[in-house]
Amino acid sequence: MTIRPLRHRAARAAVIAVAAVTGLGACASSNSSSSSTGGGNPQAAAQQQVQDLTGRFMTVFSGVQTDPAKYQGQIETVATGGAAQQMHQTAQNILTRHFSATGSYAADHVTVLSTQLPGDKGGEKKATAQVRLCYNPTGITVTQQDGSKVPTAPGILDHAQVTFTVVNAQYPDAQGWRVLRAQGGPKTPCEAS
Repeated sequence: MTIRPLRHRAARAAVIAVAAVTGLGACASSNSSSSSTGGGNPQAAAQQQVQDLTGRFMTVFSGVQTDPAKYQGQIETVATGGAAQQMHQTAQNILTRHFSATGSYAADHVTVLSTQLPGDKGGEKKATAQVRLCYNPTGITVTQQDGSKVPTAPGILDHAQVTFTVVNAQYPDAQGWRVLRAQGGPKTPCEAS
């Protein structure tokens, strides 16, 4: 994961941000829409499921930074591979270094760039997708143990972009989608969707 929306060196070591999407917390999706069938269209259903995952991912991602003891056990419900490892490391760093964080990330747009389902021409055995998110990476404030605020690093944009690689090894199970990795971050300008 390459998203590091937080602050100077000490904070980066303590709070490694993973990625961002759909208004963090405010835009978490309900389970009812994640089981949608897309009106019998598997591609449309997969796109909706991936958007739903993005909202759930951001809820957990924000929670890992603001309340790691509570949210660390939920990481594998939304992430796998490098994304999950990075989130666990973030939680552990916050807990051991006694940093605290408040706030959430606000997403501007989520765009599903592509989906590839098992059985698609050239498709793999697992479903995959690429998702682009424009978000505000300045929504979380980090405080050190002494109560001082960690300043925002130079070059952090108000509207940044991240691209997720998402996988579902349990497809067609709608709840099998997980964020595998992210590219981009708080210094990557947001493209128009």
